[in-house]
Amino acid sequence: MFWLVPEPCLREAGWRSEVAVAQVRLALLAVLCVVPMGQLVADPGSIETWFGLILTLVAMAMGVVLHVAARHGSSRSRLGLISSLLDVTLVSCGLAFFILIDRPLTATNSYIIFLFYFLAIASTSLRFDPRLCLLSGIVAVVEYLGIIAWAVARGAADPSRMADQLVDQGSFNIFTQLCRLLVLGTAAFIAAASVVRSRELLSRSLRDPLTCLLNRAAFFELAHVELARARRQGLGLVMVLLDLDFFKRVNDMHGHKVGDLALEWFGGLLRDRFRESDAVGRLGGDEFAILLCGPTRGRAGARLEELRHELEHATVPGTPGVRLSVSGGVALCPDDGDSVEALIELADDRLYQAKGSGRNRVVLASGPTTAVIHVSPQTI
Repeated sequence: MFWLVPEPCLREAGWRSEVAVAQVRLALLAVLCVVPMGQLVADPGSIETWFGLILTLVAMAMGVVLHVAARHGSSRSRLGLISSLLDVTLVSCGLAFFILIDRPLTATNSYIIFLFYFLAIASTSLRFDPRLCLLSGIVAVVEYLGIIAWAVARGAADPSRMADQLVDQGSFNIFTQLCRLLVLGTAAFIAAASVVRSRELLSRSLRDPLTCLLNRAAFFELAHVELARARRQGLGLVMVLLDLDFFKRVNDMHGHKVGDLALEWFGGLLRDRFRESDAVGRLGGDEFAILLCGPTRGRAGARLEELRHELEHATVPGTPGVRLSVSGGVALCPDDGDSVEALIELADDRLYQAKGSGRNRVVLASGPTTAVIHVSPQTI
């Protein structure tokens, strides 16, 4: 479960959190800038203070870039990974600086800077991707292990060489350092486990419990997101509304238990026949919606015809011979509309055309250029 790729609706939730993380990162770095600036007033010649200020300003510049990228939706597939690893590496750079200025005990015994590892790991949990939590923890452990080795090579474990630092920083203790590594790894695992659990709960709130498809609210939310992405990338977007023909007869003749079995089976069929990148939802009752990203009207029609044909010749498992057929309406962005509401309205109109012209068919276009996939009506 830790290495499963988040589904689209969870990736969108994680992306919204990415913007929040970018804002918090900027606010925190702005506060951190005050510390070296204040120290420079008291001691303008301190190299540690100057480096601290430069490191914080560099981090601020990177933070601004990440914030702009998050606000504009740039590099969605990579930004979470880049920002997570950057946060951890900046902490390691802060510790490594003390080794560069021959203060290795400060690097290994620092509490304030070391605590920022936990802040970096904790922020990855907001992205709903446990892989990032584990990866950030692994990188933190590897980088801090390198810092320990470097500090030891610079004499951190030699009391006679570190005599001037022992009073302020204490002595080097290998057991303490191993405990720090263990705590970093444990923090990453706990963050990943909490993400897995919260992701499961969030997924349940976004799914229809019977069919496991997106519920109405989640589908429309994802539709708005995908429409905005399609506009940015110049891609086509196909909205499909489907309605099971005469489904009320199934409930009336066989009972609601059989009706639920039919809906559950049809929902599974939709999940299997469409890609993960295609949003599939149950809007209510026996009405379903599909959002296809990228295909033309003709390609979308061919995929829907395959579904319709398969459904027409199948029997619902676990029922007394119940068979289903489906009617559908299709609307294409931008040809038929440039908003979710417009696409839904037109697809709904074409769905009613399909029902009015005999059912068990999909209407791809309306008006003088009506394109209908036509078959003989089927009796349930």
